[in-house]
Amino acid sequence: MRELPKQQAAPHAARPGDAAGSAQHHWILSATTATCLLWVLVAGYTVVFSLASSAKYGWFGQGHDLALHHQAIWNTTQGRIFEVSGFVYPPLLFGYDPYLIELLVVPFYALVPSVHTLFVLQTLALAAGGGWQYGIWRGRRASVRGGHC
Repeated sequence: MRELPKQQAAPHAARPGDAAGSAQHHWILSATTATCLLWVLVAGYTVVFSLASSAKYGWFGQGHDLALHHQAIWNTTQGRIFEVSGFVYPPLLFGYDPYLIELLVVPFYALVPSVHTLFVLQTLALAAGGGWQYGIWRGRRASVRGGHC
């Protein structure tokens, strides 16, 4: 009977602490490469989901909540601070619920007054979480590996 040649273990397979026979692949990225990759992914997410939100708006129209907030932001740019004419009493969005975060949206909306601006800003706010998540991951990984990422 003919003997099969012995296979050599890959250099990354035999690491201390690895289970016997488990081959773990570790990606080693420099901090610069990881940061660039993060920005590319955040930008890609922002473009894809902004376009998806706009397409959904084009296909299905808008619901009552979007119309209410869009009107309140538009009225604010016209000097009527968070005034709405929907089914809300009092006729101010602040009387319904305090949406103070929308004050941050008003200057951008004043530059480009469109519901699509609201979609892009919403997607940017969500995408910004990727940077925070990356920072948390890097810090946690550094503490587990003794400060070396």
